[in-house]
Parts: sequence; C-alpha cells; structure tokens
Amino acid sequence: MATQLGVANTHLHYALRLEEARKNYDKSFLRAYDFWEYTKRAHLETATFYLCRTYDEHNCAIQLHRFLNEIPRASLNEVQKNILQTDMVFCCEKSKVPAVEKLRHWRNHFAAHYNYQLTTFRGRRDLTGLKSKTSKTPSLTELQQLIDRGFEILERWASFYKSSPAFQKLIKDKDDYLFVLEAIEEKRIKEKTVARSSVN
Repeated sequence: MATQLGVANTHLHYALRLEEARKNYDKSFLRAYDFWEYTKRAHLETATFYLCRTYDEHNCAIQLHRFLNEIPRASLNEVQKNILQTDMVFCCEKSKVPAVEKLRHWRNHFAAHYNYQLTTFRGRRDLTGLKSKTSKTPSLTELQQLIDRGFEILERWASFYKSSPAFQKLIKDKDDYLFVLEAIEEKRIKEKTVARSSVN
C-alpha cells in the first residue's frame, strides 16, 4: 500500500507541477497543447486510480481498512484502540468522509464502470454534481489529503507489521520534468532566433 500511495503521490505531483510550470513555459505548452493536456490528465487519472486501490471498499483487496482490521487488538492500550477506531472509521466501507465518498463515487461511476447515465445531460449533472454546491468528484486538494492521510495511517501502524515507517513518498528525481520543459523552451528560442536572422 505504501507503494500505491507513493505512485499516486508522484503522479499527482507531476500533474500539479506541470500546471504550475505553464506560467513560465506557456509558449512551449501551446506548441504541443494536446500532448501536455493529455499528459496532465494521464497523471491525474493514474493518481486517482492508485488511490482507489488504497481506499478500496472490497475486503478481498489489499486496502487500508483491511490493513487496520488485522492489527491484533490485544497488543493495544486504550489510547491506541481509540486512535485505531478513528482511522478505521475514516476508511471503512461505509465511510462518510466526503473525500473518501467522492473517490469511491469516481471509481464506481467513471473508472471501473462508465455509468450509462453519463451519456445524458441529467445523468452527467447528477453523477458529477454540476448543478450542486458540492462536486461529486474529488478535488486536487482532496486527493492530496487522502494521500497524506494514507501515509499517516501506514506510518502510525507500520510497527505492528514489523515494517519501517520510513516510506518513500516521491521518486528521487521528482523535478526532472523541468529538464524536458527547459529543452523545449531552448529549442523554441533558438528557432525563433534563426527565423529572425534569416529575415534580416
């Protein structure tokens, strides 16, 4: 599960950083607009997909609630039992936490099963919350909160599985996307300079 959260965190990191980078590399983005939009979307959907695994509702899956449920209660003191109960309520099958509910809603109606109602305007409105004050799909902030809370839970209880709580949350070279953008920008500027020279 730590790997799943790490993958989700890395893909979300890239989706967010690419959107931020557009401020400084806007012209380079526009030269390959569709490519970058699809790239950002792919990172975002992959992050959400891996989070769906971590917060899966099914007991047969490797998911957060199962991880917590298998911790032996006899080895816990009362404070630990209360904390464990809070963590289990957060990610249980019938969790009422808005971010968890939205994530599972996205999984059930968009990712795992593309709901037929989405082909109609009313269905899109009802399933996405377009006409309500509260969206039915998780925001970027909520996705990051779910990742952070997932790591927090794993770190808290890792010792009960004889595991180190030092999980890798992001890949080492998390900013290497800048190398790609800088190379594109350098080529764009060079082509612009050559074009001006040929005119003169």
